[in-house]
Amino acid sequence: MQRKLSIAVASVLAFFALAEVLLRIVDFRLPPPVAPIVIWNPEEDKRLERGESLHEPATRQLWRPRAGAAVPWGDAEDERINADGYRGPAVAREKTPGVMRIATFGDSSTFGMGVAWRETYSARLVEELAARGVRAEVIDAGVIGFTIEQGLERYQELIRDLRPDVVTLAFGAVNDHFPAAGLEDREKIAESARRAAERRPVRDWLRENLRIVHAFAWAQERRAGFDREALAKDLMRQRGEQRKLEATMGKVDWPGKRRVSLARFEENLIRFAELARADGAQRVVLISMPRHPERETNEPVLLEYNTIVERVGAKLGLGVFDARRRIADELARGVKWEELFVDHFHPSPRGHALFADELAPLVAP
Repeated sequence: MQRKLSIAVASVLAFFALAEVLLRIVDFRLPPPVAPIVIWNPEEDKRLERGESLHEPATRQLWRPRAGAAVPWGDAEDERINADGYRGPAVAREKTPGVMRIATFGDSSTFGMGVAWRETYSARLVEELAARGVRAEVIDAGVIGFTIEQGLERYQELIRDLRPDVVTLAFGAVNDHFPAAGLEDREKIAESARRAAERRPVRDWLRENLRIVHAFAWAQERRAGFDREALAKDLMRQRGEQRKLEATMGKVDWPGKRRVSLARFEENLIRFAELARADGAQRVVLISMPRHPERETNEPVLLEYNTIVERVGAKLGLGVFDARRRIADELARGVKWEELFVDHFHPSPRGHALFADELAPLVAP
């Protein structure tokens, strides 16, 4: 009896093995029909998957700086993302008495795209405060491409437990108004978290790698009448409509879906500030971000994000650094844009120094 059972099991295994070989010979594939989330953009997503990027995938932040990754603008000093996952020196979990802990949040301008670490406004802010007799340390929580939705997730996952005394928020420069790649950032974060919760490593590996499982999935789809071709056509139609809409994304009354809508931006800014204060932050400072005047002329919706920053600051009684107006004053004095910025959005070393100089009195006790 045992011998017959062994023969039967061996026969079944041999059948499946032969079927697997034949399916591989004819290169039969049937990946799951669920469309992948466009996390950042198609090119950056490929780099994230290959592990070649400055960043790595993150379930709720969507992406984050990869510990140990080389920072291109810090080559001269062999600068790398620290072990805790942010730019600059890592701070100890326990706070040092008498040392103010500052967390700077924002996008690539806060991260310091195009400049070395020592030239960022986060690093310079510590120096400015020292000149005023205030000992401080900084956590640069800025991430390239981030919106305020991602910043909120980063605060809760990475910074909240470090209990900063001061939190600065520099969002709304450009990323929030971009068209959503299918899903708004809040929807994308929820979908990413849902898929992560449903992930089953063994099951997912079998579904991805065994062609015999592909064949079973094909049979099930045929029985259910599932139409992959119709699904692909609908996806292409949606992408085509999205590309047409992108040409007018700078309008205030744009009918498309943004990464973070104006209403959602205001809600999140209030939530972020209130959360930080409830967690013990003594001061929350908002930064009304600048960008090249040409971009504001072509994309007037950007100014609406600045208006929201000022309105929330007044509503909650927060310090506000109007960097946009400060830069406008410099331009009116004859300073050239190229002296203050490396492109249309990112401050140069001189621009970062100006930021730090203006922020110091707002964060000092």
